[in-house]
Amino acid sequence: MNTVFNTTRIGLFFIFGVALIYAVFTTLGQRSFEKTKGYEIHAVFSDLSTISNDDEVRMAGVKIGRVKETGLKDGQGMATLLIDEAYNAIPKDSVASIAVSSLLGQDYISIRYGNPENGMLKGGDAIETKHVASFNEVMEQVSDLGEKLNKIADGFSGLGNLGGEGEDNLFTNLNHLVTDNREKLDNIITNLDVVTEQLRGTEGTIGKLINSPEAYDEMLATVENIREAAKSANETINGAKELLNKIDSGEGTLGMLMTDTQMGQDLKSTLANFQEFSEKLNNGQGTLGKLVNDDALYLELRGMLNKAEQALDSMGDSGPISALSTAGTALF
Repeated sequence: MNTVFNTTRIGLFFIFGVALIYAVFTTLGQRSFEKTKGYEIHAVFSDLSTISNDDEVRMAGVKIGRVKETGLKDGQGMATLLIDEAYNAIPKDSVASIAVSSLLGQDYISIRYGNPENGMLKGGDAIETKHVASFNEVMEQVSDLGEKLNKIADGFSGLGNLGGEGEDNLFTNLNHLVTDNREKLDNIITNLDVVTEQLRGTEGTIGKLINSPEAYDEMLATVENIREAAKSANETINGAKELLNKIDSGEGTLGMLMTDTQMGQDLKSTLANFQEFSEKLNNGQGTLGKLVNDDALYLELRGMLNKAEQALDSMGDSGPISALSTAGTALF
């Protein structure tokens, strides 16, 4: 009888122990002996030191799967995520990151929901990841910040001894400087107050520019005129450049004169002939030269023209035969 009772008690104790272990395991670790059924996606992180197998995968705080396994890919950590088949609508542009539930809690992988219009992830796809500083990285940054603050504090503490032993330190010298020049500093502050009041009261050019819309509009118009003038000057310069390019390429008369050697020689010969002609004309050579320089020849020619005019007047009053006789008499 005692043997049966002891056996029954040991059996009940064993069953109770197994149930207690299961309750503790599922309560603290949020794990289950039942494997999740679903599809796999891959997430590559620079560091997976805080993630291990069977860690949770959550979206908006809701568990949607677990970490099936971790491994290396091209020197980075790759986590294979087993997503429950009930959550088969995860957009392709969703982003996975490593999160922590609390300072003492277990890390998990959090997925930020994307835009459904971009399509959905399928089994074997890779999800985009985002690096989030771990607790250790944060502590290292805090430690670095503390060291920098200590250096800054040491620098300020050394400012008081810049003057050396037995001499005034920096703050003492600054105090003396302010005390000795207090009147000048007061005048400077007063002048700044006066200038500020003048600017506020539209006095002076700057004050009008600040407070007067008309002055501001005039300034803008002036700037616009300067811009237009600069544009016109730019167009003129461009035109001059184009003209020089045409001359340089031999286009037009001036370009041909600048580039065509034969044409230049012909022009030079023409100028020489014109100079020779003008010299002969000036010296009275030739018929035209005599007409220009000899007054007697001019007077004779003028007399012949007068006689011809008289003969023409006489011809108008006589017959044909008489007219010829009169014209011959008048001319010769």
